[in-house]
Amino acid sequence: PPLFPLFCLAGLGAAMGAKMVAQADAAAVASLEPTPMAAAAKFSSAAKLGRRRRRQMEAAERSTSPSGSEADELSSAAASTATPPSSPGTPAESRSPTESGSEEGEGSGSPDRVFRSGSGWGGTRTPCDDFMEKRRTPMSSWQCGRATALPPRVYVDNRTLIREVPDLRTLQRGDHCLIAINFVRAASPRVDYFVSWLGSIEICYLYHHFIVMDDVDHVDESGVPRNSNGDPAMIFECGNTVPEAYQELKSKSKGRPLMLPFIIAHFLITCKAKFSTHPLADYGDTPHIYIVLDRQTAEERERTVAEALRVQGQHDRYHVLFNNCEHICNQIVTGFHKSEMVTTTAWVAFRVLLILFGVLALRMNQDFFHLLDLCYSNFCVDFPNVASDAYLFFTVLPVGLQAMISYFLLMRSVRRKHKQALIDRHELYHLLGKELGRMVVVGGMTIAAIYLIPQIVSNFLVRFVICALAYMVADMVYNCSAHAVMRLVLLPAYGRVWLLGAPMPDGTRNEACGEAEKKVN
Repeated sequence: PPLFPLFCLAGLGAAMGAKMVAQADAAAVASLEPTPMAAAAKFSSAAKLGRRRRRQMEAAERSTSPSGSEADELSSAAASTATPPSSPGTPAESRSPTESGSEEGEGSGSPDRVFRSGSGWGGTRTPCDDFMEKRRTPMSSWQCGRATALPPRVYVDNRTLIREVPDLRTLQRGDHCLIAINFVRAASPRVDYFVSWLGSIEICYLYHHFIVMDDVDHVDESGVPRNSNGDPAMIFECGNTVPEAYQELKSKSKGRPLMLPFIIAHFLITCKAKFSTHPLADYGDTPHIYIVLDRQTAEERERTVAEALRVQGQHDRYHVLFNNCEHICNQIVTGFHKSEMVTTTAWVAFRVLLILFGVLALRMNQDFFHLLDLCYSNFCVDFPNVASDAYLFFTVLPVGLQAMISYFLLMRSVRRKHKQALIDRHELYHLLGKELGRMVVVGGMTIAAIYLIPQIVSNFLVRFVICALAYMVADMVYNCSAHAVMRLVLLPAYGRVWLLGAPMPDGTRNEACGEAEKKVN
């Protein structure tokens, strides 16, 4: 009941945002036929940009040419070779990155680059535009790959296994890939790299999904993955970037600043992501890419690519809960429209609600029962520990069940993957040992913290926050410790993450899995 007004406000905001977006779309359609005054205003603004551009170029050239005659010659040459302003009927966002790159001549200066459009929404520049034009290089090490392949890890559903891609040249058409979800992607290369690194040590629990549309043949010197024809390797996804989202929100809220909060709410729920096919190089600042371990035949891969192209042309509206990127990718690959991240998030929310009930139970002490005249009967005498028992029931029991059920689901999954030759024996032992330690350490730390909190903290809100975050904090500590031991001790010293058996040289794991695949086939 306390959340009911919030739900009403959220629904009202989404409805008003949808109405305003529909009105904006209608206004955009009505404005497709420009009036003479609008065309004249647009031409005037373009002429002003052209004059400002010429003045900047002339000032830059005068600063490098001290003599008057040379300055006159250079200014006349710059004026004759300057690019004229675009015509009123040609929008800037319709230019491709290649065309916009050709506008910059050999002798052009820095002012030219300000007016170049990109391949994103509304002409927004994307990281791929910078890589292909060699303005900067990716922050990832795609060109050289990684020397040591890390073992697979468990997805949020405790059944699916994913592996970090050590070399992009191993990606094929139809592969189902993931990256750590980044809500501010393309806002800063360093932020993209940092978020990707957090995902590599399993601090980030949410992932963004996409489908590979081309076999990656090589990575060029600019860091752009390309197929065998030399074209950029493409992916299909339902995503967006911060610059593109900013341009879209700016376009929809133009002239209506008071409606901006409702437009943002509607955008985040139903319009945040776009279904598109674009180069894999857009994730050049995200070095850690993961692939879902599954077996696909050549026919199934072609069917996956064809289905992705069909979904791109005909799909339902994006929705963060009912039609997100994981829904779409699972539907394309497996035919099931589902999202394990939504299911896991719903379970976590339900567990937090149970914790709230348990913490509230602690407030049902004898003073509370006295107010209800219950302690004048035999209730407080017969049930002296009812509050603490209810607290433990609603807080400790869900955590223990979650830890045990997650491990048993993992045991079934890794045994099945081992029989399918998707993981070898050492990776099987690694996953079983690592997740057994997670069940004991994380579950034990969480239960101990929840049990001791009522004896240490008396504030209701502090109790609830600590109990709600205890499992996640314990899991983060365990993940950081496990990756520190694996990357700093086991891999450098032994070349593996499981100590049993002799170390395998480079390439042995792939050969062993290849022989097992032949036996299975």
